[in-house]
Amino acid sequence: MPNHAAFNWKFHRIGGLDQVTLRTPEELLHLNELDPKLWVALSCPIDKLQFDARTLELLDADKDGRIRIQEVLDAVRWTVDRLSDPALLAESRPELALEEIRQDTDEGRLLYSTASRILTQSGKEGALTQEDVAEAIDAATQTAFNGDGVMTPHPSFDPDMNRFIEDIVATTGGATDAGGQQGATLELAQTFMRNIQDYKAWFNELTAYADTFPLGSGTDTAFQVFQSVRPKIDDYFTRCQLVAFDVRASDALNAPETIFAQLVDHALNTDDEAMRELPLAHIAADQPLPLEKGLNPAWRDQIIALKDTIAVPLLGVRDELTSDKWQTIKTRFAPYAELVARKPESGVEKLGMERLGELLSSDLPSRFEALTQQDEDAAGHLKTLTDVERLVLYHHHLHRLLMNFVSFCDFYALSRPTTFQIGTLFIDGRGCNLCLRVDDITNHAAQAQPSHLCLAYCECSRLDTGQKMNIVAAVTAGDSNCCYRGGTAFLWTRKARAGKPFWSSWWITPSASVQPCSRLTNGSGA
Repeated sequence: MPNHAAFNWKFHRIGGLDQVTLRTPEELLHLNELDPKLWVALSCPIDKLQFDARTLELLDADKDGRIRIQEVLDAVRWTVDRLSDPALLAESRPELALEEIRQDTDEGRLLYSTASRILTQSGKEGALTQEDVAEAIDAATQTAFNGDGVMTPHPSFDPDMNRFIEDIVATTGGATDAGGQQGATLELAQTFMRNIQDYKAWFNELTAYADTFPLGSGTDTAFQVFQSVRPKIDDYFTRCQLVAFDVRASDALNAPETIFAQLVDHALNTDDEAMRELPLAHIAADQPLPLEKGLNPAWRDQIIALKDTIAVPLLGVRDELTSDKWQTIKTRFAPYAELVARKPESGVEKLGMERLGELLSSDLPSRFEALTQQDEDAAGHLKTLTDVERLVLYHHHLHRLLMNFVSFCDFYALSRPTTFQIGTLFIDGRGCNLCLRVDDITNHAAQAQPSHLCLAYCECSRLDTGQKMNIVAAVTAGDSNCCYRGGTAFLWTRKARAGKPFWSSWWITPSASVQPCSRLTNGSGA
């Protein structure tokens, strides 16, 4: 547990709370000693603040969508350890001068040299901005070796390597690199080669068995024919056995005349689904299956293919197939069917056996591994660029976050909007500045009852994109005559983009609702 009495904190009482001032570098250095119960906020979301989005993303170390006290403390400690003077944080300047980076530590010297190189490459001197670092990172991520562990096809690679990467992506789905392209990692490449080996071993086993089968090289084609008619032939012999059990089943198991009456209402062809639903041939007790005459026209071609590719080669010349002989065919195909069922479903088969053989005999896997090692060596440079970006952003934005997290100085000072104020709602000739984004209006309204404020809950739709969101605005002046459910209003939102504010307009839908209270009069003014 930290020793909360070790540092003499200074407080000012605003909004009914004692809040720390955070005016001195010493206070920043000892922030980890401040009792959490003295923090105004314990956490905040990263997607509902009017704040630089990239800074929030970096602060959210565990990527859970919220920033908590420990993440703020870690960011403050990381920043003051790399600035020549912690007091610089309170200035919140968007530019970071080179001399403001510490050079008496290994981390500081690395950041300084990287920042200096960014300035040189951009043709600038003196100080870095968020845009300068973003351009350097973007350029680094577009190179073949950007340290993300994902190799994408690149003009600097030879055609064989690019094709190798494309094959991996095509069969495994690939991975997304820092530049947003699909590529391959070393793990995916190793999985890809194992898949090829497994498929090749299975294919060789299947081919070896087919060579011992009486149908030889025609085994696979015959098996496809067998599989296509197997359910229908099983159905035929089952029907015949049922009639043998009870002849009264004959009429029901053969096609009734009413079905044929329905078929004549339209032009017929062998692809007609209704015809394919009929039995293969006339059903009778223990009736063999004819292999040419008397067949259902919709199945005739497939049964003749069965006769030519399977029945005659395995059983000899015949014009019909008994139930026992059909069982013989199924037994003969059983081992082959088991092999087919064990086929690896990895997607590599679509590359073709010739291509798979080329890959197994090539040095592409080892060459790819060498490329990933080069990429890993480049990872340190990209991390350093990200650290420079982090320092520039924290130097600019971190103190403002503290003023809206550790204390609510910005909120009570009224000199600028807080991070949680989404904009200004214009309604009934008034501008409501205390506007917050809410997800659940009903839940929020229930919790807001003790505030004794007149709250306008609005469903907003952005004019240019149609994007929607819900807000609540505090109406603190005027009367309540024109504040009613179904009214209209206009919202201007202010949001930080790339370190600069921009404004967007929203139209309030007629379903807006108002929760009134006694602080607004009814026609007599505030």
